[in-house]
Order: sequence, then C-alpha cells, then structure tokens
Amino acid sequence: MTIREGFCWIQDSQVIYESCIMTIHLYWGIKELKNKKKTILDACYYCTTPYQLITSIILKIANKECADLYIVPQFKNAHQYAERVRDIQLFNRVRVVETKQLEKHKQSHNRMMMHFGIVKQYLGVDEIVKKIVFEKTFYDKMYVSSKAYIGRMVYLYNIKHHINTELIYYDDGEGSYYNPSLIEAGKLDKIVRRFIFGKQAVNYNNRLLLYSPLLYQSINKNIWKGKIDQIPNLFHDADIIKIIDKIFLIESKDLIKEDIIILDILKSNKFDKDNEQKLFQIYDQIQMIVSKQNLVVKKHPRDKSKELERFNCYEQYHIPFECLCIQLNMEAKTLISVSSTAVILPKLLLGQEPNVILLYKIIHQNNISDVAKEKQNQFYLQCKKYYNHPERFQIPESVEELKNILTNIRYKS
Repeated sequence: MTIREGFCWIQDSQVIYESCIMTIHLYWGIKELKNKKKTILDACYYCTTPYQLITSIILKIANKECADLYIVPQFKNAHQYAERVRDIQLFNRVRVVETKQLEKHKQSHNRMMMHFGIVKQYLGVDEIVKKIVFEKTFYDKMYVSSKAYIGRMVYLYNIKHHINTELIYYDDGEGSYYNPSLIEAGKLDKIVRRFIFGKQAVNYNNRLLLYSPLLYQSINKNIWKGKIDQIPNLFHDADIIKIIDKIFLIESKDLIKEDIIILDILKSNKFDKDNEQKLFQIYDQIQMIVSKQNLVVKKHPRDKSKELERFNCYEQYHIPFECLCIQLNMEAKTLISVSSTAVILPKLLLGQEPNVILLYKIIHQNNISDVAKEKQNQFYLQCKKYYNHPERFQIPESVEELKNILTNIRYKS
C-alpha cells in the first residue's frame, strides 16, 4: 500500500466511524423520543370491591405515590365512586374497566370450554391488556388483592414482555387470612401459566400487605414465602374520614343508630333454599328477643332479593360497612352474622371490640367444603383470641345458646 492509498484508507475509515457515530446517536435519539411518549409511574391499584377501594386509598396516601387507579365495576355505584375519586384528584388517573366482554369464557357452563377460553385469553394477552391499561404506561409497583382476572392478565403481560413491575398483594378481608386459593392458581391454571409464561407466572414470593400480620401468622405457620407488612392504620385521621365521606356520600343521617346489627350475606354462596329459610327463622327469633326497634338488618350490597323486607332493613345498604364503623362507637354495638369480614373490621381497623355473634355453627353451610369450613372456624377462633375481651366474641352452637347470649346482652344494655 502506497502512502497515498494509506491516507485515503484513513480518510475512508474516518468517514465510516463518523457515520457509525451518527447512526448510534440517531438510534438513541429515536429511542429517547419513543421513551418520552411512555409514562412511568410509581404504582397502580386494581379494585373490585369497596373494601379494596378504601384500602387502595389508605396505601396510596401512606406511600405518597404517584399512582393510577383501575376499578372493576363488580359492585353497586362503582362508576359514581370512580367519578368522585377523580374529583378529589387523589390518584393520577382513574379508569373503570368493563370486563363483561373480556371475560366471555366465564359464561360457558361447560368446564372444558371455560378452560379453553382461559388458554385463549392467555395467548391473546397483549390485545386484552391494551383494553385495560392506560396507553404506553408502565408502573414500578402493581397492587392487587387476589388473582382476579384484570390484575392477573396485566401481571402475565408484564412477565411475557420482561417488564420489571413489582407485584404486591393487599388485604381483601377474611379470605386473605386463611384462603390461599384467593391468590394461588388452580392446578390446571398453574400448568397453563407455566407453559405459556414460564416459572415466574406461578411464583408466590411477593409482598403481602395486611391490616394484621399477627393475625395471619397465628393462623398460617410459615406458609407465605414473601415479606408480610402491616398496612398503616390511618382510619383515625380526620382527613381520611373526609375523603371517605366525599367518595361514599356519607351523612350523619346515614349512621346506624340501632344497637344490634345483622350483617346479612350472599346466601346463594353458602346455602341451599331450605337452609336459607332456616336462617330467616333465626332472624325472626333474634328480632323477638331484642325487639324490632333496636335491631337493623344490613343487606349484602349485591343482594337483590326482597325476602328481608319484613325486617327493619338499613336503607343505605350499599354503603360499605367499614365507612360506617369509622364514625360510630362500635364498642356499643352487637354484630350478628353467619360469617363476614365486616364483624372483624372494627377490631382490625379501629381497635374497637363490639359484641360479635357468629351463626355458622348453628346453620349448615351446604355450598362450601368441609376443608373451607374448618379454615373458617380456625380464623374466627384466632379472631376471638385477638380480642382483649374474648368473652365479647361468641360462636354459639345451638339456637338455645344464641337466645341466652342475646338475653344477656339485652339485660346489660
């Protein structure tokens, strides 16, 4: 190679080098431009019940996060609550996610077709998540209370695309303390998830946030592999109470004045028709002992039946019970239910100990398994121990025992 040729080669190399540098700058410029179109927030919350909505508000305020809220309207007034949350500008954005079209596979009565529908959903996860999440939005943390459809699909999408979002489970009431199936996939679902998305899709080492980790640990010995933290108790905070009042439109006239409250349940979940009628008979007997004027029945928010109309029913039954608890002296109340998260809420959220009477040993729950019944029983026995005055937490085993308890409460009051 002559000196002239060598010089030309160096010049050409310089041009190539500069071209490469320009190409790299152009590439990163385009990438940076694309990144500017993305929104990266601290967190997002998924809610399917008022209880979850309230807990999401508590966590968001406690963590001081810039967060989006996604509400699945499976409860009455969900759209109105979403609008009021938007109005107070607590969350960055609020979206109501309609799921009827997305969850068509659930409408099949054929179990095999339903499972096939789930597989089809997993394979089409990209298109589904586009209909759920705000466009080009990513989160550092994602809060869900269970394996419910919307949160699950977004989490699996994140795994598929290697999006590093921390999944955190938060308190969903009674089930969070003793029912692992609330979070863990079923056997077939576990196989399908692992095959399509890999091992991480069935990994349960996530953080768990509860109002009472101690209660959970007293029931479950070393079951949860991840970290368990306590949800900050902000229910005594006047600003929190104002926020809840604004969202749920609670006025002083809505507060329950009766001393004895029957917290009714969704009976189709636990009883056949015969036992449902037996439950109403027990309600009749309770009313005879304590008088109709001092007794109120709070229907389940999703209960549309009219069979309770012969009782003194609380008209604003769609208001979540926890919203009422924070404004009442619950120590002066008696709560009666077959089983309900609501009976333990005053203790969990406020440290108050109302009289509690649970009826699940008196009336047979046909529609739940013996294993589930035993777990439920263990949960409530631990709740009783959790009370400073366990004598105020009663689980009668007969109607006669129930009558004696009620007579004593009436006599003391």
